[in-house]
Amino acid sequence: MDWYDFYQERINSSYQEYFERRYAPFLDAINQLKNDSSIFELGCGIGSVSKAIGGKFEGIDLNLGMVMLANENTQTQNFRQGDILETQVDRSTLKVTHGVLEHFDDKLICTICEMNPNSVHYVPLDKYKTPSFGDERLLPYQYWLDLVCPVSWMLFNSDHDLMFIL
Repeated sequence: MDWYDFYQERINSSYQEYFERRYAPFLDAINQLKNDSSIFELGCGIGSVSKAIGGKFEGIDLNLGMVMLANENTQTQNFRQGDILETQVDRSTLKVTHGVLEHFDDKLICTICEMNPNSVHYVPLDKYKTPSFGDERLLPYQYWLDLVCPVSWMLFNSDHDLMFIL
């Protein structure tokens, strides 16, 4: 199964309600930080973050199938194919990742974080027994904190999930 097949059934379904409940602390942090400005989803997946936040948003994903699903899910054309390591976003725009960074090695994670100040990130932690799909690295929260040195951070969902701000 590929990413498209894994996520296709979640488009315009009850999954969005689940997503908004499960990741409410992360979404609340984004809403507090963005004020009236836009957000930019790096590795947008199906655009669930943008759909939950609303307002002005755009984003990229390396996988064209996911871009198509994100545009369908949000009923926009705000997402395009792009590489997180090659996309330049205005420093004042709030950048967001959800379930993205854990797919990279430490060096690339540090590069992505350095390239994207003014950003909010979500990663699943090692309390999950198995990755949900793909090559996620389920790491302890302290590992993440030591790696990215966030300005602020929070554990939620019984310490299974980490949200951090750079």
